[in-house]
Amino acid sequence: MNAEEAGQRDSEAPFPEALLDLLGRNSRGPLPHSDEFYQAVDDSDYSLIDWTEALLEFDRWLESRKIMERPFQSMVSYVHCCTRLNPAGVRLPDLKTIVCQALGEFGFDLGNGAQI
Repeated sequence: MNAEEAGQRDSEAPFPEALLDLLGRNSRGPLPHSDEFYQAVDDSDYSLIDWTEALLEFDRWLESRKIMERPFQSMVSYVHCCTRLNPAGVRLPDLKTIVCQALGEFGFDLGNGAQI
């Protein structure tokens, strides 16, 4: 991705407030440790923007199923597993799309976190 494409992508990024709103609705106790979240992002081939879009899509998926809980750390673990689904050497698909496909195919059990 060249600098111009990166700049265009950044301008289309969701507002940070959307992620903060999701964090504020975390249903499993205090807000997660940001170090763990950022480490998961750093360990992947995806950007923070990609992760934010994927988590917000996950939030919409839960909302569409009338699920009120937002176990943020479990959601992060699920997205982290989704980052591992791409074979090495293949162009990175959109993380948001991978998460949507995984949720559609495998679902999400609030009691167990990631199930992929």
